[in-house]
Amino acid sequence: MKTIRSQSDRFLLVLVLSSLFIFFLILTILSKGAYGGGDDITHYLIARYAYKHPINLLSHWGKPFYTLLISPFAQFGFLGSKIFNLIVGIATSYLCYRIAKHFHYPKPYLIPIFVLFTPVYSIMVLSGMTEVLFSFILVLSVFLFLRKSYILAAIVLSFLPFVRNEGVVVFPIFIFLYILQQQYRAIPFLFLGFLAYSIIGYFAFDDFFWVINQLPYGGSSVYGSGSLMHFIINTDKINGYPLGILFLMGAIGLLIQWGKERFCVRSNAFFQITIILLPAMAYYSAHSFMWWIGGGGSFGLVRVMAGITPLMVIVSLNGISILLSMVKSNKIQHAIVLGITILALLSPFHAFNIPLGYDGREKLMQEAVIWFKNSEYKDDKVLFCDPLFVFYAGIDPYDGASASYLWWDNKRDYPQKTENEVIIWDAQFAPNEHRMPKHILMESPYLKLVKSCEPTFPFITFGGYNYEVLIFSNRIDTLSNN
Repeated sequence: MKTIRSQSDRFLLVLVLSSLFIFFLILTILSKGAYGGGDDITHYLIARYAYKHPINLLSHWGKPFYTLLISPFAQFGFLGSKIFNLIVGIATSYLCYRIAKHFHYPKPYLIPIFVLFTPVYSIMVLSGMTEVLFSFILVLSVFLFLRKSYILAAIVLSFLPFVRNEGVVVFPIFIFLYILQQQYRAIPFLFLGFLAYSIIGYFAFDDFFWVINQLPYGGSSVYGSGSLMHFIINTDKINGYPLGILFLMGAIGLLIQWGKERFCVRSNAFFQITIILLPAMAYYSAHSFMWWIGGGGSFGLVRVMAGITPLMVIVSLNGISILLSMVKSNKIQHAIVLGITILALLSPFHAFNIPLGYDGREKLMQEAVIWFKNSEYKDDKVLFCDPLFVFYAGIDPYDGASASYLWWDNKRDYPQKTENEVIIWDAQFAPNEHRMPKHILMESPYLKLVKSCEPTFPFITFGGYNYEVLIFSNRIDTLSNN
């Protein structure tokens, strides 16, 4: 009887995972836009050209370990990067299922569904961003720890900061867990990733501490700051209200259970709190705090929470267990589970436009690229701010002869450079991250505006600018006709 039940569970799990993969693969193919915007495209470009420019594999901004793993998929185009995320997302949901079974939660087959249909996770598996791989490595580390593969768990976790820097916030929690389990020998392995990349980077940058010295984030953010409750306010886009409420119930339930166990640090409830709830809350709190103070390059983007929503879903399942324990009727229990599942399935489509289409910025940049490729300037070197331009144009942005990023030091006029360059100015990236005001180019005696692209339906971008794309040339023959 137990064997039959086990076979039935395996069949149900395979059916659920296969269905999820097919469904999200269709959505991935249908989604043409990039939810992560310029970040999504830049991550792809770094990985896409990593074999041509190996230094990309050590791009601190691009996240070295993420770039290493996604680069084979990126060779098949942007869709390849997104399929990588889908595979990783499915694998993460499976590991969460195994963790739920470890703690004997009822109806663990719901876990893969809830993980993939958590709104922010749904939208991120349709992208090529880092958050999904972050969630996988974090969940895999928890899974290995539960299987008592302590050293392997530490090794895997050591590479988490090389997928997203803020992964370091969970290290103190795992160190505490290793001490609690008296697995002291595993603790040094938490620093293996740092040691490995420090050694590799030393030969590339002549700096053993390049991981620290080249941190791309620091000081105040150009994006400003916001409410400490920002992510809680956006629960509908992160967990979705059904799973968000259940997460709160599950978390409170664990704390109450720990109280019943006399707050014993050796209790099962405390172990679940420490290994599942605390890592998620440490990450959540860190991002909330950084957005509140306007530090660490934070923009208050809800997408970052996709890194921990799989762990939060496990706690949500505990919430379902608590809810069902209040009802004796099996029929009512089934109705509750069905209702929660339906609401969870609908949540991503309520929070986001799925599948993703092109937004106004993407459409206008495509228009600019079409003009450029049919213009007399198509063979000129491109200086750009928004990576969308080189992405759509099929230009290698790391080949200094063909293209390079345009930066301005905010201290002087635009200088005269070599001839035959085209400057692509956009209203989102240029005046913000790249600190290149439009008037500097418009007033430069070395440049001429050769194309202006404006959207059919005007919209405001970050910084309060009307979005537009301007193309300048510094050709001598162009300037002579000015």
